[in-house]
Amino acid sequence: MAEEWIKFVKNTSDKHEVWEMSESLKIDSDAVVGKLLRVWGWFDEHTLDGNAPAVTIGLLDRLVCVTGFCNALSDCGWLLKIYDGEEKLVSICITKFSAHNGQSAKVRAQTAKRAALFKSSNKSNADAVTPTAPSALPRKEEEKKEIKDKDIAANAACVQSEASPTVEAVVDDKKSKKKPKTKTASTKKNQVPYEKIRALYNQICTPSMIQCTELNESRRGKIAARFNSGQLPDFQTWKDFFEYCMESEFLCGKVDPKPGQRRFRGSLEFLTTSEKYLKIKEEYYHDEGGQHGGK
Repeated sequence: MAEEWIKFVKNTSDKHEVWEMSESLKIDSDAVVGKLLRVWGWFDEHTLDGNAPAVTIGLLDRLVCVTGFCNALSDCGWLLKIYDGEEKLVSICITKFSAHNGQSAKVRAQTAKRAALFKSSNKSNADAVTPTAPSALPRKEEEKKEIKDKDIAANAACVQSEASPTVEAVVDDKKSKKKPKTKTASTKKNQVPYEKIRALYNQICTPSMIQCTELNESRRGKIAARFNSGQLPDFQTWKDFFEYCMESEFLCGKVDPKPGQRRFRGSLEFLTTSEKYLKIKEEYYHDEGGQHGGK
């Protein structure tokens, strides 16, 4: 069960997203902030990762007693509506949920507050006998290093499996009698939410990047390699990964090409290729101006 509080930024009422919602819904900006707290609090209490597949827009509108509130929240980029291939709404989720909500975000907020108080106390205590303890490294930097090390180790194990999500050996009748086929590979294949990942990519990354209209065997293989290797093992990590890619001007096609070359734009296949995935995690395409290019 979630703790009885959520992280709230003091200047939320001054953000342009709040003003846009206030103008769209014709209600006071302070009322918008209060209803945002109701929605964020509900997701923090009833979900683990900000993803609510069984909840509709109408139910959340009734929670805050304002029709159209969640559509306005989606229009400003603070809520995602996930559709399947038939344009049917299958899930709604809060963007950047793990950065501000959930148990890990609360622990980080409390740790940062304790560290600030500790540093302030040691600075004012001029007669202290023991030396001031060095401040801890920012948690974000530690997490980034851990993720990078994990990705490098996992990548070696999944390179050979990237050509196809499932590879079954061809055996003759005699061998098949001695060693019956197992259903492990096909079962694992069914666990990869290919269409949901494709829909999530289109929702977050287009039109800045190239839209993915369908998945062929090669694209499924790359998605399965990232999913099964543990690099992107669940829906939340895919969402965080796509949002991180959107911070790259090069991947979003905002970098002017060299003379004689076409402007580059990222694609789902590019982002999930083994080599390109590691370069993205290492901020290779996030340098100033995207000067590394598509190398």
